Formats: sequence, structure tokens, C-alpha cells
Amino acid sequence: MENVFIELFLYLACVYFINGLLINLFRYLKIADFIANVMTGVIFGGILIAWGQLVGPEGVERLVGNKFINFVSYVGLMLFMMQLGFNFEPRFFNFRSNSVMVQAIIFVALNSAFLGAVCYYLLGIQETLPMLTLVIAFLTINIGSILSSNFPIDPTLKRPFTNLIQLAVILDVIAILLFSGIFFWLKVRGYEPADIQQDLINVAILAIFLIPILSQNTFQKIFSFLERWSQNYTVLLKLGTFFLFLYAGFQMGLSVLVLGLWAGQIFKSLSGPARSDIRHKFFPVATFVYILPFVEIGMTLVLNWEYAGNFIYHFHVVLLTLVVITVVFSLLGIALKNFTFAIAMGAFPRGELTVLILWLAEQIELIPKSMFVLSVSVVLVTSLLGRLLFLRPLVRTEELLDRPGVN
Repeated sequence: MENVFIELFLYLACVYFINGLLINLFRYLKIADFIANVMTGVIFGGILIAWGQLVGPEGVERLVGNKFINFVSYVGLMLFMMQLGFNFEPRFFNFRSNSVMVQAIIFVALNSAFLGAVCYYLLGIQETLPMLTLVIAFLTINIGSILSSNFPIDPTLKRPFTNLIQLAVILDVIAILLFSGIFFWLKVRGYEPADIQQDLINVAILAIFLIPILSQNTFQKIFSFLERWSQNYTVLLKLGTFFLFLYAGFQMGLSVLVLGLWAGQIFKSLSGPARSDIRHKFFPVATFVYILPFVEIGMTLVLNWEYAGNFIYHFHVVLLTLVVITVVFSLLGIALKNFTFAIAMGAFPRGELTVLILWLAEQIELIPKSMFVLSVSVVLVTSLLGRLLFLRPLVRTEELLDRPGVN
């Protein structure tokens, strides 16, 4: 056990050294950070393979199958999702107009129809859960490329860009809920009636933690009252409350994705006046931990490459399918006067959440290793192509100005 723990420090030393070299280069090229993190894992995985061939597989196995490394990676994933939940503001969404929800429904329908058909007829994936997992993972989009190249956004294009951002967030939430539904269904499928008493307790605990979602002020008033009683020790009560929530959530079989988002909202409610400090000081430091799941994704990609069979054909099929989905969605966006074609093309790249869903699915053998290698490779290429598509900011043309809904 001691040797396994020590290997964690070698792992961290190698990962941070490689990532420190890559991240500066990728940011200079304005390529998404998560690609640098995944490529860190790819390079480190390649080094491990070469090292294993030279000295034997024992040292490699201590790093690849290390329980401490796996635990720290899941902590990183939890913190990553908590940051998303902490920064999530429902007020950002204006549902007086249902145009964004219509766009989301259209995108979900297109993604499900095209990718589902391709999986079944061209990729030979005919089992329901792997096919459903792939469709769900590719629901999420990465709009970082188009936003970074157009920042600050031209005021005349603010509305379509706002629609695109809202669409991306809605699709993320849909994907997280659907994937978490699969997780929960897997638990229910093997459910034992003898567990019902403990599960009822967990449900009751989780129900209490709906309060910060429905009314953050009520949650804050509860702890304001406790603060008068416990004074400086309220932070311990808050930590205990927070970890009780995580325990009940994991016991109920909730996915780390939805649990992390929920935890972020609870963390925001518990932070009170320190909310700004946490946003600007705590989460930037946590970045050093939540790069680790992406490193693990890159390592898994390299170590499973031997399962890639018929990779070139399948890769081009999936990539072309995503192009078709985006073009059809763009044309519909034009018809509905919600987007210009160029802005709608920002929905083509996939990103962090897609690879995280694929990684979690691979960890529990929900998808085969070959599908994981193929899908993650496609995500990386779409993100890089997205960067090439938006090398320059969009030009404010008369066509844009004349299109209703843009100004």
C-alpha cells in the first residue's frame, strides 16, 4: 500500500512537468486547455508504454492501476463539475421566449437521429446502452473556439451569441441528466429490497439539499442562525453538511457529473459573503487537480489504442456525421432566424463534457474500448477544426444586420 501511495507523487511530477510545457503552447495557439490536458495524458501514456517495453510492465501497472491516482482524478472531476455548478446562474436564461428551447430540441433530435442511425447501420453498435451513451455524449458542444475569436463580442451580434451560449448550457444539462439517468438505472436494475431502508434515508437527506436549489436565501438563513450559536466553528458544520450530501448522493447511485453540479450550487449557498473569494481564489487553485481526469482520458486513449480496429473508416464516418448535423442545424437556425450560418457552425466542436462522459462510461465498461478510442479522437479533432474555422472574428456584414433577430 505504501509503494502504491508513493507512486502518486511520481505520477503528479510527470503530469505537471509535461502539462506545464504544453499549456503555454496551446494557449498561445488559442487551443482549448482541455486538449492540452488530454495530450499530456497521451504523451505520458506513450512514455509509460516505452518504459514498459524497456524494463517490464510492473512499474507501468503501478501507475496505471493505482487506486490513489484514480481517487485523486475523481476528486478533480468533482471539483471541475462543482465549478460549473457554482458559476451556474438560472437568471441568465430568459424563457419568456422559447426559441432557445426549440433550438435545443431540434439539436437533440438531429443528434439522436443521425448518430443513432450511424451507430446502428455503419458502426455495428446495436446494443442499446452503448449507442445511447454515444448519442448522449455528443449532445454537448464546445463553443469556446467561436467565443474566444470573437471576444469582445460585437454588440450587434450579442443576441445570437447569447442564444448560442444558452443553447450550449441547456445541452450540457440535458446530457448530464440523461447520462446520470443511465447510472441510476444501472443501480435500480440490480436493486435489492433489503436496501430500501438505507435508501429512504438517503432520499430524505438529498431532499433537504433541494433547498439551496429552490431557495438559496432559506439555506443561508439556517446557517446564519447556526453561526450565532457556534460562532467561528460554523465552517465545520458546513463541511460536515457538504460531505453528508456527497455521501447520500453516491449511495443513491447518482453520477459524479450531476452530483458535482448540485454540489456546486450547495457550495455557493454555504459560502455566503466569501462567494467572490471562492470564485476567484479557490477554484483557480483547484485547476491543478481537475486537469487530472483529462490526463487519465489521454492515458486511456493511448493504452487502449490496440482496440481501435477499423479506426480510419469509423473515424471519418462519425466526423462526417457531425458535419452533417451541424450544417442541417445551421440551415434550420437560418430558417428560424435565430442564427447566422457562421455562428451556428460554432455548434460543431465537442469538448470537455463529451470526453468526461465517455471516460466515465468506459470506466464502468458501459462502452467498449474501441468506441472510447474512436469517440475521444473525434472530439479532439472537432475542437481543433473549430479553432481553424474561427481563426478570425466574424465580420459584421449587411446580411447580418438585415437578418431579423440578430440586432
